[in-house]
Amino acid sequence: MLEGIGNVLLTVFGTLIVVGIIGIVGIMLLKLFGTQVEEVEEEKRLVIYRLGRFHDVVGPGLVILNRYLDRVKREITARSELKEYTVGTYFMHGTPFGYVLSFWRRVDLKEAAGNDREKLRSLAMYTDDEREAQMRGKLHEAFMKCVPIIERSHKLIGDSVGEKLYPVLPGVPECDRLMAMVLAELQQTLPTIGVFPDMRQSSVLTIKSLIVSPEIMAGFSDARSMSFLRQQFPDLSDEMLLHAISLQKGYNPHMTRLYIEGSGGAAVSTVRIDEDGDVQDVRVAPAGVQAAAAPAKPQPASSPLTDDDLTESDWKVLKPTPRAASGG
Repeated sequence: MLEGIGNVLLTVFGTLIVVGIIGIVGIMLLKLFGTQVEEVEEEKRLVIYRLGRFHDVVGPGLVILNRYLDRVKREITARSELKEYTVGTYFMHGTPFGYVLSFWRRVDLKEAAGNDREKLRSLAMYTDDEREAQMRGKLHEAFMKCVPIIERSHKLIGDSVGEKLYPVLPGVPECDRLMAMVLAELQQTLPTIGVFPDMRQSSVLTIKSLIVSPEIMAGFSDARSMSFLRQQFPDLSDEMLLHAISLQKGYNPHMTRLYIEGSGGAAVSTVRIDEDGDVQDVRVAPAGVQAAAAPAKPQPASSPLTDDDLTESDWKVLKPTPRAASGG
């Protein structure tokens, strides 16, 4: 019994030794004939050129190359990556906007090419920077195609900036629809450059921030504040609401008053400002009444011209005149 077990162990051990020897000899022969073994990591792919021409995209795992004929042209990251992209400018009801987006995507050239070797060669020639530039282009094209569809489906009920931009605000149904349409478009167009949206992620395409000009944001904020105050104090006049807004934003209330009176059918006549630049006094003339001209500042009486008032050049141009004869 023990003798049989020993024979089995010897047989297994001997087999392992033989396999090891064959493997070592095989590696030596590969090196002898100009081959080399490359270990490609799971998230990487290697683009191989042979004699200056595209040969294959290889990896992951052990890859056998001819060290005399083959060259690793570039390395491609094949794992899923979260990238940030800035897109814009687009127009929603005439109001410009853009987005900062987070997008999960992966690169798989062989999946994109299928059995088309010529397409695989074309995809493999792009560098990472060139592929990223194409990626931004595809994103821009998708938004250019989908934003007008959302715009046509949204009926304006007002003329405020907030109403115009409502369909593109993150979280509203129209914006969610826009993102879904853009993602569906990218699923069709990105494989043409060897890129795929990573649909395994819970949030493939998300909005990090909405981009609008500071002037539009300021107007949107003022309109929202005015609407809030109007709801809280329905009996206040527009003049008082504007006055409240100026105090809230730190504006000079006298200047606000100036603007209100000046735009209410009256003409600003005079404004007195102190050394710190604050408005101290405003005089408003009724509409259609020309402000009285300020009286001219009195000029000092002229004094007789004396010899001391003449310069040397004045004396040079003066010609002597004969003294008048005195009457006898």
